[in-house]
Amino acid sequence: MTNLTLLTEKISTIFNAKKLFHLAREKKFILRARQINPLKLLLSITNTLDCQSKTNLADIHRNYQRISGMPINYKLFHNQLKKPQCSEFFKSCFENIMQQWVLQSLKLTSLPTGAKFLFSKIKLHDGCSFQVHDGLQETYPGRFKKRFPAAIELHVTMDLLSGSIDYLSIGADTETERPHAPKATSLNGMLLLTDAGYFDRKKIISIEQQGGYTITQAACSINLIVKAAYNVQGKIIKSAVGKKLNTLKLKNKNSTLDLSVRWSGYDFDFRVIAFWYKKKKRIGYLVTNLAGETVPASDVVELYRLRWQI
Repeated sequence: MTNLTLLTEKISTIFNAKKLFHLAREKKFILRARQINPLKLLLSITNTLDCQSKTNLADIHRNYQRISGMPINYKLFHNQLKKPQCSEFFKSCFENIMQQWVLQSLKLTSLPTGAKFLFSKIKLHDGCSFQVHDGLQETYPGRFKKRFPAAIELHVTMDLLSGSIDYLSIGADTETERPHAPKATSLNGMLLLTDAGYFDRKKIISIEQQGGYTITQAACSINLIVKAAYNVQGKIIKSAVGKKLNTLKLKNKNSTLDLSVRWSGYDFDFRVIAFWYKKKKRIGYLVTNLAGETVPASDVVELYRLRWQI
C-alpha cells in the first residue's frame, strides 16, 4: 500500500494541471487559456505514444479531442505543436519527470546493507534497434535482411544518479556494438552496468586495473569449474567446489550463489553471481569485480536491476 501511495503521489506531481499551465505560460507556449490545455495535451501525447506502435500527428489530434472533450481544428492544433515554445515546454516536462521520478527514486548513497558505495557514479549502457525505411538499406543495413532490410542501432550511455545522457550515437544495425560502450580508462571510481551483449573478460580485467567496477551479465550457457562457492549468508559451500556451473542448484528462486571461477587463458579469478533468471526460467549469471567482502551477492543483484532504468 505504501508503494502504491508513493506511485500515486509521483504521478500526481507530474500530471498537475496548475503546474503544467504555469510551466506552459513560463515557456510562452500558452499565452491565454483557450483551446489547448497543457495537461490534456501531455496526457494525449503520452497515451498515443504508449498505446500505438505507429503514430502520427493525426492520432495525437484525435486523442486530444477525446481526452479534452473539446473539438479543435487540425490546422490550429498543428500550428500550436510546431511552435518552438512547444518543444521547450515538453523539454521542461521531461526534466521535471527526471527530477520527480528518476532522481528521487534513485538518489542512492548506500547499498541495501547500509554500506557506503565504493563508486561515485553509476553508468548504464545499452543499444536498441529500430526499423527504418527500406530505401535506406544501403546506408543502414539491418541484421535481419528479410524482415528488416534497413535498421539503425541507437547506442546510449546514461549517468544513473544525474539522469543525464553521457553518450548517444546512431549507426547501422549491422555494426558491432561493443566499441560504443564506455572505455575502461573512463571508469575510475565508477560502476558500469551492461547486459550480456557487452560481456568481455578482458574489459572486466581492464576496468579492475583502472580502479573501476562493473556488473555485466554472462550467457546462461557458460559452464566453468567452480573454484570457490558461498551461499547467501556468506558461508562456504564445500560440496560445490570442483563442480561445473550447470550442476549447481539454487535453494529457491530468491536465493543466490556467490562463486569464483577462472576462464582458460586468463590469470584472473572472476566473481560470478548465480541468480534465478525469471525471463528465461533458469539460472542466470552476473560477472562482477566488486569484492564479496564489501558487496554481498544479494546487493550485486539489486544493483544490476538498476540497469533497467535505461
